[in-house]
Amino acid sequence: MNNTITILSLVKITEEEQIKEVYKSITSKYSDSELSEILKIGRPRQVPNQLLFALEIEKSDAVKIIKELTYAGVAIVKNDPSISAAINEAKFELENQQATTIQRIKRENELKVKLNKKGSYSIEELEYLRDWQLMVEVGLKQSFNDLEKARKIKEMLPEVLNEAINKEIEFGSRSLGAAKSSIEKLSAIAENETLKRFHFTGSMKKAGEAIINLCSEYPKDFLGDLVFLANSSSTISYINIKSFLTFYKFVSENQELYDYEILVATRHLNTRALDTIHQASVKLTNDEKALFDNGIQFFKERRKNLTAK
Repeated sequence: MNNTITILSLVKITEEEQIKEVYKSITSKYSDSELSEILKIGRPRQVPNQLLFALEIEKSDAVKIIKELTYAGVAIVKNDPSISAAINEAKFELENQQATTIQRIKRENELKVKLNKKGSYSIEELEYLRDWQLMVEVGLKQSFNDLEKARKIKEMLPEVLNEAINKEIEFGSRSLGAAKSSIEKLSAIAENETLKRFHFTGSMKKAGEAIINLCSEYPKDFLGDLVFLANSSSTISYINIKSFLTFYKFVSENQELYDYEILVATRHLNTRALDTIHQASVKLTNDEKALFDNGIQFFKERRKNLTAK
């Protein structure tokens, strides 16, 4: 049985030495062989300005190496289903990392501007601004020395959160781009650890359900987001379970259409945690319980088969 696989990639002639260094840096982690022993370079006639790199590696290391090469920007030829899956997974992870970084930087910059006044915001100013994030920062995190102010802010927050959620539900229904924006803003509520710590679970539940609905409206674009919401330790248990149930219902009805999403979920879904959460705190109907059990078993079997390959 052949235990190796060949990864092909097209490289511009002008970037040959640069890409060789990338290959050397990555392959040295997995093989003691010299790069010249495992990398063959050809000149395809169809593309005279490019070289064809053919890297022969152990199958057991293939996914890791393909992902690292993809992270480094190497254009790999999708000539094998397993290679395609690894490339797609790497791109999916990169997109999520970039989106998370952009969202975090944007939020930090916004808060730097908003919090110039810090605790000097009056209740009247906060009520006028109706900015739930500002209320959380000023009222819940910075006003422990002013318990009355903190109490009033906590009283105002459910209504302000509800307005923010309804706004995103309405906006997100307009288009794919709007849905993407709304999912990001709703996630800031559904996965907010401060709101969770202060027991604003009703608002978190409503935001989480809105995310699930938007992902269901555009499943080929956002269904994968439900995997991360199902795994999130920052949201409430109810949303973890409902995200998983919705995700599994979609993929089980059309496994071929959602093969990539199934692969990502097989690798990343924390089935053990979901099972524990369900048993400890989330009550399901009989139909939901059957769907949940089938889903957990489905991904356990998938993971077992993936490991065996």
